[in-house]
Amino acid sequence: MPFLKADTYLTAINEYCFPEEESKDDGLQQAATMQSAYGDQDLLKAMEMAETHLRGDQNACSPARDFVERIIFELPETRLALDELASEFNLIQGAIVALDEADAVYKEQQDEIDAAKQEQEAALARAEAVKQDKHRHIDNCKSYADTSDISTPNWQKQPYARITQINSKSQQIKGCDDVFSAAEIAAKLDEHTALENAIRAEIGGEVRKAAKAGQSYERKFKGLAKIVMSVDKDDVSLRYLTIGKADPARYFVGNISGSAKTAEGKKITIYDDHAELDGKSYRGSCSTEPNPKDGL
Repeated sequence: MPFLKADTYLTAINEYCFPEEESKDDGLQQAATMQSAYGDQDLLKAMEMAETHLRGDQNACSPARDFVERIIFELPETRLALDELASEFNLIQGAIVALDEADAVYKEQQDEIDAAKQEQEAALARAEAVKQDKHRHIDNCKSYADTSDISTPNWQKQPYARITQINSKSQQIKGCDDVFSAAEIAAKLDEHTALENAIRAEIGGEVRKAAKAGQSYERKFKGLAKIVMSVDKDDVSLRYLTIGKADPARYFVGNISGSAKTAEGKKITIYDDHAELDGKSYRGSCSTEPNPKDGL
């Protein structure tokens, strides 16, 4: 657009071409100001170029005057075209704004859809986890009710470990009232008790056989010296407990467990699957095989 150039030449003509009367056009000046503000031309540079052109060349004044008059003459038509362009520009600008707003609304809706989808997936995952937990709970309860897994030949060689497992199953099945009825749980507890009693009867029979033969049982616990429990051949409830090299201690019990003192005078208590000595617990095992080296 030539408005800025024409306006600066008009100013230079007034300054260097000695007109009879200074020329001024408010419409041109307004258009030049708008072009300077929104266009790609610099006002100072345009002014410097016009002044340099006309300052030393009077012959350039007439063509410059013709140029300015032509621009002023064409200004109304040009402004009309510019107004139409501005109107179209405003329409385009409005359309761009509308598109941006539509994009923002779409993005917001898409974010809401994505969030809802994620929440749905999380809810499904939680439901699946609850389902899996429920299945595991049911399977566990079935295992608590079943004693066939501890009735294998290998388990039958470990009667005290079997008793421990039975007691554990009995405790766990009490929390399965959402899987079994109260009557079913009571029946399973009765079965567990009957099996435990049968195992203890087997142990008692082995002890009585050992007592008649004058044999002993050896128990081993981690961190302790060898422990030998001898059974009196005349009284099954009378036992002798020997710890390491200490003298045998006599005690009466209804099973193989009992208490005695070590050579150092510390009390030791023997249980089915562990021993307690000086406030500490030691895991171990009891052999139901008679110890041929230790007799009465």
